[in-house]
Amino acid sequence: MTTEAEAEALRERLNEAGQRDPREFPVGAFVGDTYPIATVFVFVWFGSSTDLLDTLAECEPVLHLDPGTEEYKDILARLTAVRESQRPHDELTETLRGEFDAVLSDMEAGLRWWGTFDDLVAGEGEFERELRAAFRDDPEDDELAGRAISPDEADEFVGFVAEYGI
Repeated sequence: MTTEAEAEALRERLNEAGQRDPREFPVGAFVGDTYPIATVFVFVWFGSSTDLLDTLAECEPVLHLDPGTEEYKDILARLTAVRESQRPHDELTETLRGEFDAVLSDMEAGLRWWGTFDDLVAGEGEFERELRAAFRDDPEDDELAGRAISPDEADEFVGFVAEYGI
């Protein structure tokens, strides 16, 4: 059973990941709550996909559930099983993201994106393009959405990513 001190350490671990500079910790995820009245997502950043996967599996349940409940134990076991299914390769595939998201949704949480900071800067995925369009304050301009973040924009983009979704 997870003690309150252990639960607090897990919460702090995830909080610290949300404060990191993605240029130094380039593997990230966009995670959060999907409550009916309020949806809040944040980016969290790690040094490796292994660290990201381990942290999501261990920390997300304690943010949403009481560690003393059977529901917590069930969600933790399910996330651990999804996480273990990927070892030792630890690739951040869309299929695996969907499996994590399915378990997280059972506790009104979600995992909308994961990948690298370079993906956000220049990737062609829908999420990456939408994020760059929002950064450039023109969601309708497909050319702006498709253009990679320039070195001159990098510091401002990092700040934007830190606040995005909150």
